[in-house]
Amino acid sequence: MDKVYLKYYNDKEYRNPVQCDFGPAWAILWQGGFYAYKKNDPNRALIILILHVCVITLSLLIAPLSIGLMIGLVFALFINFLFALNYNMIVIEGFIRAGYLPMDSISSEKLIQKGIYFKLQ
Repeated sequence: MDKVYLKYYNDKEYRNPVQCDFGPAWAILWQGGFYAYKKNDPNRALIILILHVCVITLSLLIAPLSIGLMIGLVFALFINFLFALNYNMIVIEGFIRAGYLPMDSISSEKLIQKGIYFKLQ
């Protein structure tokens, strides 16, 4: 998996540079919210868990037990797929909002290609 390196730019405070994964996080497909929890991101892990519980509960309310459970699991897998495609980009955007900038030109070019970061003039 590709990596993007970000460095915090501020004269008054120093933070260690961070290394972020770049691209889809396919491990979310089978790990779900546990992937975010292992990455020390409990808020997003909780969001994924709540979405799973809501989807499975709604499908059980609409359909009989066996069919409702299968429908709920399919939708839970779909939720995992959507988070797998977007999770790393969401994390990178959060770091950029917090004041981090790309450390090198390679990281900058990768982010520009995805439309996340624009070069500073």
